[in-house]
Amino acid sequence: MAPGIAADRYAHLEHEIIPAMDAGQWVLSDRYVQSSLVLQCLDGLSAAEIWSYNRYVRRPDLSVYLSETADRIASRLAERQQLSRLELAGSPERELRLYREAYEFLQARGWTQVVVRCRGQVPAQIASRIVTHLDRLSKS
Repeated sequence: MAPGIAADRYAHLEHEIIPAMDAGQWVLSDRYVQSSLVLQCLDGLSAAEIWSYNRYVRRPDLSVYLSETADRIASRLAERQQLSRLELAGSPERELRLYREAYEFLQARGWTQVVVRCRGQVPAQIASRIVTHLDRLSKS
């Protein structure tokens, strides 16, 4: 399954993301290598194996991690009508730990990343903080 996910990522990069960037557009994605490092770890793969399939992807200019408490995540999941296979297999605590590990893993490989803490913030405040990071990036 991991090679297929990585192949889809490479195709998405080649056919959609890179052409949009070449046209001068900003591209925001809610799933990238970080998600693979978390979700495929939940499936039992090692970070090293997941990285072996993804190590040649284009490094994003910025990766943003949204951070919330495990209790708040659990509360939001409890409100859903249906959970994905991976939401059922994991737990908020485990996923938060895996995202911290993904952050450290990619940080060691030179990826530019920020963590936006969401606790007590409304969506507009979170979006504003992300835009602030993007503005800083565009000015550098």
